[in-house]
Amino acid sequence: QYLSIASTPNAWDIYLKQGLDEVNSHLKDVSIRAEICSSEQLSRLVHEHSIDLALTTVPFKSDDVEILELSESMLSLCCSVALAEQPLEHLNISLDWGTKINEAIEKNYPEIKKAGMRTGSLQVALNYLSTNKSAIILPEEIAKSLVSKGELVMLESLAPLSVKVYLIYLKHTKNAGLSQFIDVFTQMLKNKKGR
Repeated sequence: QYLSIASTPNAWDIYLKQGLDEVNSHLKDVSIRAEICSSEQLSRLVHEHSIDLALTTVPFKSDDVEILELSESMLSLCCSVALAEQPLEHLNISLDWGTKINEAIEKNYPEIKKAGMRTGSLQVALNYLSTNKSAIILPEEIAKSLVSKGELVMLESLAPLSVKVYLIYLKHTKNAGLSQFIDVFTQMLKNKKGR
């Protein structure tokens, strides 16, 4: 059996990178093809039946798709350890979390409008952060692992501002194994909420 998944870079880093092993353990006889692409490409690929499932942090609107919220992570302001005293003077990285969230961030932290690095990729932002002292706004799950390694300091939570990851698929699909795959995601979601 064969399933194809496409994800935006941030949805991959926040959710699928950790979740793919768990998905594989539930579906032994399934071959998975995974792609990374933009939100615009995701919508096109789903509607063209080129992929079975899409993961994104910004869901696209269509009457033809089902949308399942997989996770929600509060955003928090973090900075390099050396900048803990004056973080806002060094808010040099702006991640694209979608228009609504970005507008709310800019309202709270107008300094971010002058960011030297703007990206839609969490991985690009973290690579830049590793060689440039900076403040950054990250999902708390990602931030906590970097804080525990001593790489970052978490300054404050931006709650209720959060980033969500959504699973999107066509309502009417020809792939019989897809419902089993979606059940695995749904079960993973229930297990997370039960913790």
